[in-house]
Formats: sequence, C-alpha cells, structure tokens
Amino acid sequence: MGTQIGMITQMVDVVRKGGNPMQLITSFASQNPQAQQMLGNLQGKSDAELKQYAENMARSYGTDLDTVFKQLGMQMPK
Repeated sequence: MGTQIGMITQMVDVVRKGGNPMQLITSFASQNPQAQQMLGNLQGKSDAELKQYAENMARSYGTDLDTVFKQLGMQMPK
C-alpha cells in the first residue's frame, strides 16, 4: 500500500508542475495487475468517458471529483 501512495504522490507532483504523468502511470501499472487492468480499460477513451470513469470511481469511494481535487490541492480542469 505504501508504494501505491508513493506513486500517487509522484503523479500528483508531476501534474502540479504541468507535466504528463503517463510514464509514472505506465510504470506503476507494470508492477500492479489491478492498475494494469484499469489502464487497459482507460486506453482509447474520450475525455468525457475518462471524466465519467473518474466520477464513478470517486463515487465508489464515497466522495466526488471536486473533493478529491481539493484534497490534492488542485483545481479540476474545465
């Protein structure tokens, strides 16, 4: 679990600096079968489909995207 949190923290840092976290995500997915499956499900999706997926995931954890972004100290893209 600690490794997963570390990877998420690294991804957030990359995004905050305006970078693309895809390399980290791909690296993480190669080490975690569940992440690999999720990444496969997300490939080829439109922006609207990705947003819906993120909203559904947040909802499954009892929260929403606005709250997640605020907790990460970020603003949700329009």
